[in-house]
Amino acid sequence: MLPERVREGLRRHLESVRVVHGRDVAAGFGRVVLPDALERKFPQAPTEWRWQFVFPAARICCGPRFGHPAGITSTCLRCSESSPMPRAVPT
Repeated sequence: MLPERVREGLRRHLESVRVVHGRDVAAGFGRVVLPDALERKFPQAPTEWRWQFVFPAARICCGPRFGHPAGITSTCLRCSESSPMPRAVPT
């Protein structure tokens, strides 16, 4: 149980994170890294809302572990720059 005084703030935070997650998924991002067996059993799980971090990273992570080929960094940068909510992308 959470203290009553933090519930509303956490609810608002999760709503905003869910909106960002929806935009990330629409742009081809928004994946979490799950253990191999779990990802094989539930192939859609990495992009599902219930598996996302409560406090996500401030930047989009690119690379094979996140469902992107190794040479995708330039594409990640272009997507991030054109996004309505630009995010830092590691190069």
